[in-house]
Amino acid sequence: MQKWINSMSQYEAQHATDRQRPGPARFFARVQRGDVTGFDFSNVELMDRFSDHIDMMETRLEQLLDASSKHQTLTSELSEQYEAMAQSLEALARGKQEDNRVEREICWCWRKGCGECHEFSSSMLGISKQMHGIAETFEGHSAKDLSVFNESAREYHALLAGYQSLVQLYDMANVKYEQILDKEEDLPPTSASSDTLPNAAMKTRLETVMDATSAEVARLHDEKVVGWKGWMVEWLDGMIGAQEKVLKHLRAAREALVEGS
Repeated sequence: MQKWINSMSQYEAQHATDRQRPGPARFFARVQRGDVTGFDFSNVELMDRFSDHIDMMETRLEQLLDASSKHQTLTSELSEQYEAMAQSLEALARGKQEDNRVEREICWCWRKGCGECHEFSSSMLGISKQMHGIAETFEGHSAKDLSVFNESAREYHALLAGYQSLVQLYDMANVKYEQILDKEEDLPPTSASSDTLPNAAMKTRLETVMDATSAEVARLHDEKVVGWKGWMVEWLDGMIGAQEKVLKHLRAAREALVEGS
């Protein structure tokens, strides 16, 4: 960080007069291209491939967003079904009527004082409690883990859409740059340096535009795997955690049934 600060201070000192230049001229004068000599034309083909990549990724991301959205919805619905199971088991064990009168003996067993059925209905209440827990687990998993995954995918999809204008900017600059090169080929032989040729300043500006856009595409590539890996690990950890909680509830439900019988 300190090295960067020192470099910027030195650059500001060297280009102090640029502050008086208004508009685009000031911008291009202040942009550093480093030790660049000429222009790397291999980036032209790379940007064409990047443009095709964006089109394909947007289509695939739409499919992913649709699938992940349905996954979240089904997980939320699964929570509702477990809650319905929990309430049904509780109603069966307790014998609640619509007016909330409890007729436990009549609902589960018609014999008075049947200890065996009483114990079994108690086990059913234990199972119902664990079904409530599973319902809450899936509800939280859907609202948190799956929601974060969907949001991350949507953000990346929106990010790629913004790069389309960057590709268009690069293409326009490249077309203009090639036009200038074609004109220079038609010029008579001269001993003057390339910096004194017509449109030399425009070439430099176009090279700056193309270098900047290429650098932004390179940055996206460098950060892509890191970003995706990070939030996909969180997504998988969330699913693992939810399933482990569900298994814990299921084992507790089975234990309540076995011990109560």
